[in-house]
Amino acid sequence: MSTTTAMSATSSISYIQLGKKQDHILKSDNNIDPTTDTYYTMIEVYDGHGEDDCIDCIRTTNTSEIITGAPHAPELALQMMLKKKKPFMPYSSGATFSCVKIFDTYIDCRSTGDSEIWVFKNGQCIYKSPNHIWSNLDEQERIKHIVQPIYCEKPELVSATAITLKKTACVKWNSCPIAMHLVPTQSLGHRGITGLQPAVKRIEFDSDDDIRVIIGSDGFWDMIMSTDDNEFLCSCLTAEELCKFAEDRWKQEWDFIADAKHPENVEKNRFEDFDDIAVGYYKKPTVCRQSRQLDARRASWPSYDPSLNNESSTESVISL
Repeated sequence: MSTTTAMSATSSISYIQLGKKQDHILKSDNNIDPTTDTYYTMIEVYDGHGEDDCIDCIRTTNTSEIITGAPHAPELALQMMLKKKKPFMPYSSGATFSCVKIFDTYIDCRSTGDSEIWVFKNGQCIYKSPNHIWSNLDEQERIKHIVQPIYCEKPELVSATAITLKKTACVKWNSCPIAMHLVPTQSLGHRGITGLQPAVKRIEFDSDDDIRVIIGSDGFWDMIMSTDDNEFLCSCLTAEELCKFAEDRWKQEWDFIADAKHPENVEKNRFEDFDDIAVGYYKKPTVCRQSRQLDARRASWPSYDPSLNNESSTESVISL
């Protein structure tokens, strides 16, 4: 006789407002997709910028209900909600939006702006949501006729303890009656000026795949090295652990390399301003492959009859 012991998935969210206090994160379980009648867990991340009107409106709205009711275009539904509640919202007020829905056999990822979603399968990062910023060539093609890039310098991690300044761009929107310069090239709010063309990705998985999802605002991802920190991201257990990791990096003393061409010239420095951090974490329980293989071998034995076997083979779910 073979029995299966199931463990619930691990999910958590955490945030810390280190800057303008404009990050917002939500987690909801047991949502039902109206098109498939299936259950899913959802994590939403919003990162406000400019004036607070947009993020304040999001915080006082049941956004989870809106997203569930508009599974194919939640960004448009959220934008319509903002327009209805705040028809004269300041042009400068907006918020990026990222969302993951985790079903039994697949994950749906949606992102608008420069918050990110990373998905790991069996220890390997298999998906990183694209940032909607000027360096994204698809975004350049979408908006090049209605914006002007404005270049500036932004801190960038060289290593876990060193930073430098990198030339980056924000965009000035030609149709905006005020001088509005934005780093994300699309987001909610802003009276709809940026337009919306979200990144959408579905990732399928098997029951014996180890799946981890990390979703966070740019205040989290700005403190993560794209490759060096993968092992840590795969070993963490909670969103609180991830949030604390990013906070400690923001506040640490850095080796500042003023000129990347001369990395030997280093000054000790600290950030004067920090960014808000919001991060969500999900880990799918993994069915133990060894017990599955054992049952398969037993079934191949000539004398093996499951109905006569007095020993129980337990197929367990383990958390790595």
